[in-house]
Amino acid sequence: MDGGFLSRDVAISEISLWLQKLGISHELQRQDDNRVVRAVCDSRLPGERCLAFAKRDAIEAGSQLLNSLVFVDDWPSAESSTNLYCKVDDPRAVFIDLLALLMTEMDVWAHSPDYRKHAEVDATAMIAASAVIEEGVKVGKRARIEAGVVLKRGTWIDDDAIIGPNACVGDEGITLYKANDGRVLKFPHVGGVYIGKRTYIGANSVIPQGILSATKIGNDVVIGNLCNIGHGASIGQRVWMSVGGLVGGHTVVEDDATLGMGATIRDNLIIGKDASVGMGSVVVKNVHTKTSVFGNPAKRMPGLTTGPKR
Repeated sequence: MDGGFLSRDVAISEISLWLQKLGISHELQRQDDNRVVRAVCDSRLPGERCLAFAKRDAIEAGSQLLNSLVFVDDWPSAESSTNLYCKVDDPRAVFIDLLALLMTEMDVWAHSPDYRKHAEVDATAMIAASAVIEEGVKVGKRARIEAGVVLKRGTWIDDDAIIGPNACVGDEGITLYKANDGRVLKFPHVGGVYIGKRTYIGANSVIPQGILSATKIGNDVVIGNLCNIGHGASIGQRVWMSVGGLVGGHTVVEDDATLGMGATIRDNLIIGKDASVGMGSVVVKNVHTKTSVFGNPAKRMPGLTTGPKR
């Protein structure tokens, strides 16, 4: 799994005390459970010994969590689960409040349990004097970080990648939740960003980190100037994205896809392998493998080719 890893194991009893400190009424499924949690994660993704939240219906539909503590709005009917449930009025709000407290009381790191607080910049990397590299950033061999770049905590730049001038990698996206008590809460981002080998990120582009799972850019990807990749998006291998493109949060762009100049992709979509999206198109539905689309809204356009031959 990826996501936010706690700097130490946290016992269920300790979490219960923190909930009391926050004034949150809660009911544990079992009071004598002695398990610990080691990470926070998205309940829709695989994870073990995690802290998560979900609606009861989502848990009953099938969860890939194991041995985890899950905040729920009502008790799930399945008794065979390895998870421990904690019933609260507003699971998402409780999770946000507790995660904010955990980030204050202890370190929460992206990518792996052994991720370190200090920046790890390989001696062969080329870093411009005006670049800003926060704690908890990893920069690989021969990577190039150009003038004015900002790399935020939880960012991992792999070998031979190039981050163009004034790009910002790892800042937080906009994710707001209106709690049942009327508060508007900003969801903390602890997923981090991974940028693959030999990938190029153009000038003034923005790649926010993921919320509970990483924003991922694969190997040999080209992202043009002035692009924005939404939080939690996944860009596959050898993807080519021209200038001014926008990819919404949690969208998956599969290997070898091509996005023309100024293309806009809605959040939570899948752009299939070898697909092509024409210049200025607005994509609001999934695009199938080896399919070309164009227009606003984008429609299938047989024979359309975009981008360079690769």
